[in-house]
Amino acid sequence: MSAFPAGSVSHQLVWWLKEGVTETDMTSIYDEMRNFPKSIPDYVLSVSVGTTFTDNRSDGAAAGAVIVLRDEASLPLYRDCEIHQEFVSRFAPKLSKLQCLDWVN
Repeated sequence: MSAFPAGSVSHQLVWWLKEGVTETDMTSIYDEMRNFPKSIPDYVLSVSVGTTFTDNRSDGAAAGAVIVLRDEASLPLYRDCEIHQEFVSRFAPKLSKLQCLDWVN
């Protein structure tokens, strides 16, 4: 039995940071992502985001997130929505690498 609603989509992100990104920067990013269910309620059901604590298994990744979307049709709508695009414009310059996976729950 899945902890996620049937048909929902998990949008998983793992990222590596550029030099000079501070803990304050990351806290701001995490807070904004955690607010997505309120700021983008038509598409986002939940967000889990945080810094890795297992350096020996992360291949240098700093952090990750799982954003649960309502359904598969929500993914392109979420990706293109203004709030998400504004977030990406502030977040992406801090990254040296980003990996993304999406799957239907």
